Amino acid sequence: MRYLRSAALLLLAAACGGDAPDADDTTEMPEEAVAAPIEPRIMAIDIGIAVDSSGQIMGAGVESFPTADTLHVAVRTQAAAAGASLGIRMMRGTMTLDSTGATVGAPDADGIARTSVAFPKAATVPAGSYKVEVFLDGASGGIREFSFRAP
Repeated sequence: MRYLRSAALLLLAAACGGDAPDADDTTEMPEEAVAAPIEPRIMAIDIGIAVDSSGQIMGAGVESFPTADTLHVAVRTQAAAAGASLGIRMMRGTMTLDSTGATVGAPDADGIARTSVAFPKAATVPAGSYKVEVFLDGASGGIREFSFRAP
């Protein structure tokens, strides 16, 4: 590799009309940049009132739901170790109405893991604005706002 680099420098110097570099030039070329490791994080918080057979939220893009339904929450994490702790709480304003814990499952080949939980107490709350906050290993990873409307 050293000889090829020296030969390339000689050809470049000759083409530019400059002096040839020393054949003993051992300056190393910079190595390719290595991507920094990805910190564990919450990628998405999906909420809905129904889940499919694989635990995926159905109609997750909706942000307003009829009252008297169980609220399902699906959390996607990236680079979180299997077994990492998730804390999920349903809130109205600053008051926690219900909370639950879960553990992150085995991530796929891209480092993504999916975890789903349900809040049956959502069936007992009145119409209004709410939010779900998710914690990954004790640190808040995001909040998703939604509302229940009267039927």
